[in-house]
Amino acid sequence: MSPGRCARIVVTRLHRFWKARNAKKEGELMGVDMLLLDDQSYLIQACVSVHRLNTFRELLREGAIYELSGFDVTRSNNHFKLCDSVVSIRLNEFTKMVEVPAVANPMSTEMFRF
Repeated sequence: MSPGRCARIVVTRLHRFWKARNAKKEGELMGVDMLLLDDQSYLIQACVSVHRLNTFRELLREGAIYELSGFDVTRSNNHFKLCDSVVSIRLNEFTKMVEVPAVANPMSTEMFRF
């Protein structure tokens, strides 16, 4: 993936997600950070800003498989980098996130980093 808006559909497992808070602003909620895992065991960081949280909050379920499209691809922030990927995903107002049955697309639940 290269930086910019991604028009294709990506199938990925939501490996982990957590609230991102700003420690310098008394723990103010900034959004939700995630780790996504694809069928090649490639790990990528993703985020939803606090402004888009109402759109995606009820959809997020660890271990679930999703079809993602319409998201933004940006360079990874080296200060908060959680995986080896040089890019990260940002969900935006155009992002479609549809859960798909695991039986339709068996994917790894783990990855190893050496």
